[in-house]
Amino acid sequence: MQKNLAQVLKTLLKSSFAIALLFLVGCSGSSVDSAIEQANALDAQYGINDSDYANGFFYFETNVRESVVNPEDIDSMIVEYERLFIAQDDLDAQNYLQMRIELLMMEKHYKLGSRRTFASFDGVIRCSKEDGILESVADGRAVIGHAQVALELYDDSWKIFDEDVREVYAQDIALLTDMIDDREGIINDKCNEAVNETQ
Repeated sequence: MQKNLAQVLKTLLKSSFAIALLFLVGCSGSSVDSAIEQANALDAQYGINDSDYANGFFYFETNVRESVVNPEDIDSMIVEYERLFIAQDDLDAQNYLQMRIELLMMEKHYKLGSRRTFASFDGVIRCSKEDGILESVADGRAVIGHAQVALELYDDSWKIFDEDVREVYAQDIALLTDMIDDREGIINDKCNEAVNETQ
């Protein structure tokens, strides 16, 4: 009887261990899904969606959300995503949430730089607006940096974006790089030249 009880307990212990292991594996596999669900719930509060970022950052120029998100709104949104990030202990889930934070930062800087009065990414260049233009150039570089980090973090297995998302962003990055490099070059060459001539 003692022998059978010991055998039964041993079998139960092995079964319990196997079930616990399956549970842990199952939980780790669903951590990203859980993070995506939590982020989607947060998105719904702000009227945004992860698909808003599927078409690159120039998308924000021509497509307006039903719920307007201004640059100053984004900081409070980032705080909420950071809370979700801190609560995660799974690396994939953290990567997903960090990617979403990077995309929000990208959007914030894009909107700041593209909407700056008389100093946007593609406005007329006036030397009198040099400071504003250089701020927009800095915003443009921040847009590019955040987009690149987001793409490095993105895992195709999440299936949030189409397969061509990296190509879409590569085109946007190349175009914005040309725009801000040109603007910075004109400011540095022409405006500084004009200042030197008046001295």
